[in-house]
Amino acid sequence: MLHVESAVLQIQNDYPEAQITLAGDFNSLSDSELVIRTGLMSIVSQPTRGDRHLDRIYVSDLHYETTKIAKSTVKSDHMAIVAYTGPVKRTVGKTRCTHTFRKHTAAQHAHFLADVTSPVHTICLNGDPQEEFDKFYAAMMLLLDKYYPEQSVTVTSSDPPYVTPIVKRMLRQKNNLMRSGRVEKAAALATKIGLAIKNYNSAELSRVNVMSNAKSMWAKVRQLTGRSKDQVNHHTTLSAEALNDHYATISADAHYTAPGVKSTCNNSDACEHVSEWRIFNILDTLRPTSTGLDNIPAWFLRIGSPIFCSAS
Repeated sequence: MLHVESAVLQIQNDYPEAQITLAGDFNSLSDSELVIRTGLMSIVSQPTRGDRHLDRIYVSDLHYETTKIAKSTVKSDHMAIVAYTGPVKRTVGKTRCTHTFRKHTAAQHAHFLADVTSPVHTICLNGDPQEEFDKFYAAMMLLLDKYYPEQSVTVTSSDPPYVTPIVKRMLRQKNNLMRSGRVEKAAALATKIGLAIKNYNSAELSRVNVMSNAKSMWAKVRQLTGRSKDQVNHHTTLSAEALNDHYATISADAHYTAPGVKSTCNNSDACEHVSEWRIFNILDTLRPTSTGLDNIPAWFLRIGSPIFCSAS
């Protein structure tokens, strides 16, 4: 840091009109400290290696209009930084990934509930449980494909992390509405896009304990906003054996006694263990979670709860 500071000051004294550009892999050098001590400006705001800002460019004045982060053409886990002035250039090295999703709107929900009024599948109580479950899920998948067909959208590596496939699709739809002159619909869709981004950022920040770890919270904020941050030393002296021994110690109970055997079956045939009302309450209060191995989204089970609970 002292060498960099002295070199910059020497250049500024000898050549007051010179444009200084400082670039490279700064590793553990503090970004804020370098800016304060040299007076240079940092123009790289995106991470260049994982979620860390290792490669940076500092300038004495803003003589570069555009800075882009692209995949390096050489074999490296660092991203390449392209700083230039002139027309916007297309990123050649960015990666593209096609995602599939199911669009679900209020109109689709109304169409689904209006058409499907009978139980999805009548379960035979004397049949094989696995076969009955397979038939039930097959019927649900047919309804899902009919009223909520799968759509695909391409998300690139240059998109911010909050640009999910659904947000990317809404952004494209908003652009089409703006081109066709339907400004009011585009403005309404922009509000939905802002809400989706807000929900994503809220979910990301909820994973950080704000009260006990404020540093992690601000690191997450900088990651979501794309701002530069100080480097954090992730090296640790812990080993896998030490972690295994620690969790084995806290998970063992020297005074553990095996529980007694109890009957889990009810001999009374008149007792109804699971009612339609109970199933409806379970499905109707499902939390918005990721789709599981059955490929049935939680919002579909919640919308169709009045129909799915009546299968008998």
